[in-house]
Amino acid sequence: MSVRLALNPAAERHLQESPLTMTCPMLVGIAGGSGSGKSTIVNYLQQASGGVVGALQVDNYYVDHRVRQPEPDQALNFDCLEAFDLPLLVQHLSQLRQGIPVEVPQYEFSDHTRLEATRTLVPSRLILVDGLIVLAVPEIRAQLDLGIFVLLDATKRLANRIRRDSGQTKDTRQRTPESVKQQWQTNVQPFDEQVVQPSAAHADLVIQSEDLNRIRRVLFHWANLPLS
Repeated sequence: MSVRLALNPAAERHLQESPLTMTCPMLVGIAGGSGSGKSTIVNYLQQASGGVVGALQVDNYYVDHRVRQPEPDQALNFDCLEAFDLPLLVQHLSQLRQGIPVEVPQYEFSDHTRLEATRTLVPSRLILVDGLIVLAVPEIRAQLDLGIFVLLDATKRLANRIRRDSGQTKDTRQRTPESVKQQWQTNVQPFDEQVVQPSAAHADLVIQSEDLNRIRRVLFHWANLPLS
Protein backbone atom coordinates (compact mmCIF):
# COMPACT_ATOMS: atom_id res chain seq x y z
CA MET A 1 0.00 0.00 0.00
CA SER A 2 1.14 3.54 -0.60
CA VAL A 3 0.38 6.80 1.08
CA ARG A 4 -1.53 9.37 -0.87
CA LEU A 5 -0.69 12.82 0.40
CA ALA A 6 -3.06 15.68 -0.34
CA LEU A 7 -1.09 18.90 0.06
CA ASN A 8 -2.04 22.46 -0.61
CA PRO A 9 0.36 24.02 -3.19
CA ALA A 10 2.15 26.24 -0.67
CA ALA A 11 2.76 23.36 1.71
CA GLU A 12 4.00 21.12 -1.09
CA ARG A 13 6.58 23.68 -2.21
CA HIS A 14 7.57 24.30 1.40
CA LEU A 15 8.12 20.62 2.12
CA GLN A 16 9.54 19.23 -1.09
CA GLU A 17 11.81 21.95 -2.44
CA SER A 18 13.64 23.63 0.42
CA PRO A 19 14.52 21.96 3.76
CA LEU A 20 14.23 24.40 6.64
CA THR A 21 17.36 25.60 8.39
CA MET A 22 15.85 27.49 11.34
CA THR A 23 17.06 26.49 14.79
CA CYS A 24 13.77 26.77 16.70
CA PRO A 25 11.68 23.62 17.22
CA MET A 26 9.21 22.74 14.48
CA LEU A 27 5.84 21.51 15.68
CA VAL A 28 3.87 19.06 13.54
CA GLY A 29 0.30 18.24 14.51
CA ILE A 30 -0.98 14.72 13.82
CA ALA A 31 -4.77 14.51 14.05
CA GLY A 32 -7.36 11.92 13.12
CA GLY A 33 -10.21 9.96 14.54
CA SER A 34 -9.88 7.60 17.48
CA GLY A 35 -8.06 4.43 16.43
CA SER A 36 -6.75 5.90 13.17
CA GLY A 37 -3.10 5.15 13.92
CA LYS A 38 -1.78 8.50 15.14
CA SER A 39 0.31 6.99 17.91
CA THR A 40 1.69 4.34 15.56
CA ILE A 41 2.98 7.07 13.27
CA VAL A 42 4.51 9.02 16.15
CA ASN A 43 6.22 5.94 17.60
CA TYR A 44 7.62 4.97 14.20
CA LEU A 45 9.02 8.44 13.52
CA GLN A 46 10.60 8.64 16.95
CA GLN A 47 12.27 5.27 16.52
CA ALA A 48 13.39 6.09 12.98
CA SER A 49 15.02 9.29 14.21
CA GLY A 50 16.98 7.53 16.92
CA GLY A 51 15.19 9.51 19.59
CA VAL A 52 15.84 12.92 18.04
CA VAL A 53 12.16 13.59 17.35
CA GLY A 54 10.12 14.64 20.37
CA ALA A 55 6.45 13.91 21.01
CA LEU A 56 3.62 15.43 22.98
CA GLN A 57 0.39 13.44 23.38
CA VAL A 58 -2.72 15.58 23.77
CA ASP A 59 -4.38 12.72 25.71
CA ASN A 60 -2.23 13.70 28.67
CA TYR A 61 -4.09 17.01 28.82
CA TYR A 62 -7.43 15.55 29.79
CA VAL A 63 -8.87 17.34 32.80
CA ASP A 64 -8.82 15.31 36.01
CA HIS A 65 -12.32 13.86 36.45
CA ARG A 66 -12.37 15.18 40.02
CA VAL A 67 -12.35 18.70 38.62
CA ARG A 68 -15.24 18.06 36.26
CA GLN A 69 -18.67 17.73 37.86
CA PRO A 70 -21.33 16.19 35.62
CA GLU A 71 -24.94 15.86 36.67
CA PRO A 72 -25.49 12.93 39.08
CA ASP A 73 -27.29 10.87 36.44
CA GLN A 74 -24.74 11.55 33.69
CA ALA A 75 -21.44 9.85 32.92
CA LEU A 76 -18.35 11.89 32.13
CA ASN A 77 -17.97 12.60 28.43
CA PHE A 78 -14.35 12.53 27.28
CA ASP A 79 -15.25 13.27 23.67
CA CYS A 80 -15.76 17.00 23.88
CA LEU A 81 -13.47 20.02 23.87
CA GLU A 82 -14.33 20.72 27.50
CA ALA A 83 -12.63 17.46 28.49
CA PHE A 84 -9.21 18.94 27.69
CA ASP A 85 -7.07 21.44 29.57
CA LEU A 86 -6.71 23.64 26.51
CA PRO A 87 -5.09 26.67 28.24
CA LEU A 88 -2.27 24.51 29.59
CA LEU A 89 -1.81 22.71 26.28
CA VAL A 90 -1.59 25.94 24.28
CA GLN A 91 0.78 27.42 26.87
CA HIS A 92 3.09 24.41 26.59
CA LEU A 93 3.07 24.51 22.79
CA SER A 94 3.97 28.19 22.87
CA GLN A 95 6.83 27.51 25.29
CA LEU A 96 8.17 24.68 23.15
CA ARG A 97 8.18 26.96 20.12
CA GLN A 98 10.34 29.34 22.12
CA GLY A 99 12.75 26.56 23.04
CA ILE A 100 11.55 26.32 26.65
CA PRO A 101 11.19 22.85 28.24
CA VAL A 102 7.75 21.98 29.61
CA GLU A 103 6.44 19.64 32.30
CA VAL A 104 3.88 17.49 30.50
CA PRO A 105 1.08 16.21 32.78
CA GLN A 106 0.55 12.46 32.98
CA TYR A 107 -3.01 11.15 32.77
CA GLU A 108 -4.10 7.85 34.28
CA PHE A 109 -6.85 6.32 32.15
CA SER A 110 -7.75 3.60 34.62
CA ASP A 111 -9.28 6.10 37.03
CA HIS A 112 -9.33 9.27 34.87
CA THR A 113 -7.02 11.29 37.08
CA ARG A 114 -3.97 13.46 36.52
CA LEU A 115 -0.92 12.12 38.30
CA GLU A 116 1.28 14.29 40.46
CA ALA A 117 4.32 13.24 38.44
CA THR A 118 5.06 15.02 35.17
CA ARG A 119 7.34 14.28 32.20
CA THR A 120 9.90 16.86 31.13
CA LEU A 121 9.80 17.49 27.38
CA VAL A 122 12.90 19.27 26.14
CA PRO A 123 12.51 21.05 22.78
CA SER A 124 14.06 19.16 19.86
CA ARG A 125 14.42 19.86 16.16
CA LEU A 126 11.04 18.27 15.40
CA ILE A 127 8.18 17.77 17.88
CA LEU A 128 5.10 15.72 16.98
CA VAL A 129 1.83 16.73 18.63
CA ASP A 130 -0.79 14.01 18.31
CA GLY A 131 -4.41 13.98 19.36
CA LEU A 132 -8.04 14.06 18.25
CA ILE A 133 -8.41 17.82 18.51
CA VAL A 134 -5.04 19.01 17.23
CA LEU A 135 -6.52 20.55 14.07
CA ALA A 136 -9.97 21.31 15.48
CA VAL A 137 -8.90 24.11 17.85
CA PRO A 138 -7.69 27.39 16.28
CA GLU A 139 -5.42 28.19 19.23
CA ILE A 140 -3.62 24.86 18.79
CA ARG A 141 -3.35 25.21 15.01
CA ALA A 142 -1.76 28.63 15.49
CA GLN A 143 1.18 26.97 17.28
CA LEU A 144 1.83 24.37 14.57
CA ASP A 145 4.13 24.56 11.57
CA LEU A 146 2.40 21.70 9.78
CA GLY A 147 -0.81 19.74 10.20
CA ILE A 148 -1.33 16.08 9.25
CA PHE A 149 -4.67 14.26 9.30
CA VAL A 150 -4.85 10.46 9.35
CA LEU A 151 -7.83 8.95 7.55
CA LEU A 152 -9.11 5.44 8.26
CA ASP A 153 -12.47 3.76 7.85
CA ALA A 154 -14.62 4.06 10.99
CA THR A 155 -15.18 0.29 11.20
CA LYS A 156 -11.43 -0.32 11.31
CA ARG A 157 -10.95 2.47 13.81
CA LEU A 158 -13.53 0.96 16.15
CA ALA A 159 -11.79 -2.42 15.92
CA ASN A 160 -8.47 -0.75 16.75
CA ARG A 161 -10.01 1.02 19.71
CA ILE A 162 -11.49 -2.20 21.08
CA ARG A 163 -8.05 -3.86 20.86
CA ARG A 164 -6.41 -0.93 22.62
CA ASP A 165 -8.95 -0.30 25.38
CA SER A 166 -9.79 -3.90 26.25
CA GLY A 167 -6.27 -5.09 26.93
CA GLN A 168 -5.31 -6.55 23.56
CA THR A 169 -2.40 -4.10 23.29
CA LYS A 170 0.10 -2.81 25.84
CA ASP A 171 -1.78 0.53 25.84
CA THR A 172 -4.74 -0.96 27.67
CA ARG A 173 -7.34 1.27 29.30
CA GLN A 174 -9.02 -1.59 31.16
CA ARG A 175 -12.37 -1.62 29.38
CA THR A 176 -14.66 -4.38 28.13
CA PRO A 177 -15.39 -4.62 24.38
CA GLU A 178 -19.07 -3.97 25.12
CA SER A 179 -18.34 -0.77 27.05
CA VAL A 180 -16.01 0.42 24.28
CA LYS A 181 -18.76 -0.09 21.68
CA GLN A 182 -21.30 1.71 23.87
CA GLN A 183 -19.01 4.68 24.38
CA TRP A 184 -18.26 4.76 20.66
CA GLN A 185 -21.93 5.01 19.75
CA THR A 186 -22.85 7.46 22.51
CA ASN A 187 -19.91 9.89 22.54
CA VAL A 188 -17.02 8.99 20.22
CA GLN A 189 -18.87 8.78 16.92
CA PRO A 190 -20.89 12.02 17.31
CA PHE A 191 -17.77 13.98 18.30
CA ASP A 192 -15.85 12.39 15.44
CA GLU A 193 -18.48 13.37 12.89
CA GLN A 194 -19.09 16.87 14.24
CA VAL A 195 -15.58 17.98 15.22
CA VAL A 196 -12.72 15.61 14.39
CA GLN A 197 -13.34 14.63 10.77
CA PRO A 198 -14.24 18.19 9.64
CA SER A 199 -10.89 19.37 11.04
CA ALA A 200 -9.19 17.53 8.15
CA ALA A 201 -9.96 20.65 6.12
CA HIS A 202 -7.17 22.40 8.05
CA ALA A 203 -4.55 19.74 7.28
CA ASP A 204 -1.52 20.30 5.05
CA LEU A 205 -1.15 16.55 4.55
CA VAL A 206 -3.98 14.01 4.48
CA ILE A 207 -2.72 10.45 4.95
CA GLN A 208 -4.94 7.68 3.64
CA SER A 209 -2.88 4.56 4.32
CA GLU A 210 0.18 3.26 6.17
CA ASP A 211 3.28 3.98 4.11
CA LEU A 212 5.24 5.17 7.12
CA ASN A 213 8.53 5.30 5.24
CA ARG A 214 7.24 7.93 2.84
CA ILE A 215 5.91 10.02 5.71
CA ARG A 216 9.34 9.77 7.32
CA ARG A 217 11.09 10.93 4.14
CA VAL A 218 8.78 13.93 3.76
CA LEU A 219 9.00 15.10 7.37
CA PHE A 220 12.68 14.41 7.90
CA HIS A 221 13.55 16.23 4.66
CA TRP A 222 11.47 19.18 5.80
CA ALA A 223 13.02 19.24 9.26
CA ASN A 224 16.55 18.79 7.91
CA LEU A 225 17.01 15.47 9.75
CA PRO A 226 19.11 12.61 8.37
CA LEU A 227 17.14 9.93 6.53
CA SER A 228 19.48 7.07 7.40
